[in-house]
Amino acid sequence: MPLAPSVRATFTQLTMEAAERLEPSIAQKLRDQMPAESLLRIEQTSRLDWLPIEDDLELTRVVVGLLGPERARVFWRQNLLDALSAPLLGPIAKGAVRLFGPTPAAIVRWTPRAWPHVYSACGELGASACESSATLSWRAIPQALRLSSSFARALGHAFGAFFDFTNTDGEVEADLRELDAGRVVYSFRWKG
Repeated sequence: MPLAPSVRATFTQLTMEAAERLEPSIAQKLRDQMPAESLLRIEQTSRLDWLPIEDDLELTRVVVGLLGPERARVFWRQNLLDALSAPLLGPIAKGAVRLFGPTPAAIVRWTPRAWPHVYSACGELGASACESSATLSWRAIPQALRLSSSFARALGHAFGAFFDFTNTDGEVEADLRELDAGRVVYSFRWKG
């Protein structure tokens, strides 16, 4: 595991591929606006290796800038939903559903175990859940991730995929008030 904040290359590569599939003009603008060194690393790193978190932050920044807040919210949610069926997270997510049932609470409880498969040295997740609500607390967030609320917001939007994955109507809210101190709380609510 890397010591510096890092993201599994496959996760960032899947995000890049999903953004490029949106429409041809987005794909070209994405490539034009990404720093050349980040783009090169994303494209050339083996899927199982790790990328510096800064590459993922750049991709997040560019995607949000190109799509705008509403389209980006939908994009992040769909992106994680797709990842929950991909080889990196799919077996873990399906295992959580088999063990705990197809509920948002099960997926939220599972998320701290899945986090290290995607992110390294990027803080810790703690989970609590009951029948119709849950909380994910992201703690010990490294400085690189505290500098941009876009990433923390995108993560919250992505967590909305838990509802799609479990066929549940619900919402997730991100409390970013303590981001500067290294803590974000994501609150999930759904009809039980």
